[in-house]
Amino acid sequence: MRSVVIRMLVVFGGLALVGAGCSGDEGDHDDEGDHDDEGDHDDEGDHDDEGTNGDADMVVEIVMSDFAYEMDDLVVPVGSTVRFDFVNEGAIEHEAMFGDAHQQEEFAELGDHSGDHGDAEGHHGEIDAITLEAGGSGSVTVTFDEAGEMMIGCHLPGHWDAGMSATFVVA
Repeated sequence: MRSVVIRMLVVFGGLALVGAGCSGDEGDHDDEGDHDDEGDHDDEGDHDDEGTNGDADMVVEIVMSDFAYEMDDLVVPVGSTVRFDFVNEGAIEHEAMFGDAHQQEEFAELGDHSGDHGDAEGHHGEIDAITLEAGGSGSVTVTFDEAGEMMIGCHLPGHWDAGMSATFVVA
């Protein structure tokens, strides 16, 4: 796990340097989309890819591999806002959908949605989620107002059944 964290620091450090060199006010840019377009985003989460924590109380780095999330053990204080930075190192598309065990089962029952999160309701009546193509990266910012066990799950066809989930605690 230490090598993953070191790799992540190198990757995000390099991205911060590149982003700093490209962050002038010259040229055309769209201020309405605060997200990283390297991956195929299909999400309802807030984004902060400026290299700062923005409104987040903490930042959690997660590597997506084929059918697993690689992350350190996590306990989030109730009321905290967390920015989850994802990198998909897998060979195929993956997603991360946030919710408790009941919500994850509802997501799983939706079946083959291929990135379309349908009518499932998650945190704050919306689904906090992100979908990334292989090699993509992006962030989702989530505020946790209630204590309990939370999960991240990939509900693309076959991924949940293959065990692509992670659990953390809000306390």
